[in-house]
Amino acid sequence: MSLPIGITARETFDRVMIESGQFCLAPDKNELDLDKFIILIRATLGTYNKYHPRAEKFNIDTAGESTFTFTDTSAAGLGIPAWISDVIPIRTYNSLNSSIFNNLSGGSNLINSSSNPWLQCKQEAPWTYRCPILYVPFNGEYDITAVYNHVVEETETGNGIEYNLPTLSHESGVFFQLLTGKFLVSLAGSRRAFTHTNLEITTDADTLKIEGNEMILAAIENLHNNHNLFFLAWR
Repeated sequence: MSLPIGITARETFDRVMIESGQFCLAPDKNELDLDKFIILIRATLGTYNKYHPRAEKFNIDTAGESTFTFTDTSAAGLGIPAWISDVIPIRTYNSLNSSIFNNLSGGSNLINSSSNPWLQCKQEAPWTYRCPILYVPFNGEYDITAVYNHVVEETETGNGIEYNLPTLSHESGVFFQLLTGKFLVSLAGSRRAFTHTNLEITTDADTLKIEGNEMILAAIENLHNNHNLFFLAWR
C-alpha cells in the first residue's frame, strides 16, 4: 500500500482558515498562529487515529530468530508499528514446523521453500506483538499487516522547525472537517476571553462554538459509520 502525498502544516493551517471563514482577517489578526495550531493538529490526530489509522502490508524475514524487532528504519522504511493486525507465515526454514501449511492438492503437508507455493494454504500461527518486538512461533518469512498512527513530523531547517503531515493530504476530507470544527471551538473560547476593540471581528463566540461542535460531531459520526478501521486491532 503506497503512502498518500503528504501535506505541510502551513497548507493545513491555510485550508482551515479558508474553510472556517477566518481568511478575511489579516495574518497578524488571527487569534491562533501556526505554532499554536500545531497543538490543535496533534489533538485532532488523537481522535482521528482512533477511527482511521493507516494499515500497511509488507513481508519480513526473521533471519534465524523467532522474533523480529522493528526499528525506525525497518519494514521498508515505515518504522515501528503502533500495533500488528495480522501475521501470516509464508515460509518456514524448519521442516518440523511444516504443519502450518496445508497441501491443497490432497497430499501430505508441504514443508519449506522447496515446496510449490501455489499449492499452499497459509494458516494463522500464534504470535504476540509487544512494541517494538514481534514474537512468532518459528523462524521464517511472514506477511504482515501493520497499523500506524498519522503523526506530525518535525524537520529542522535554516528557518526553524518545519512541520509536515506525511500520511495525509487534501483528500483527507474528514480530518479537515474535524480539525476545522476544533479550530472554531478554540476561537470561540478566545473571543469570549477578551474585548475585541482592536480586532476587525465581531464577538461571535457563541455562534462559533455551536458551529464548531456540530462540525466535530458530524465528522466523528462520519468516521464511525463510513471510515472506521477499528477492526484492524482485532486478532
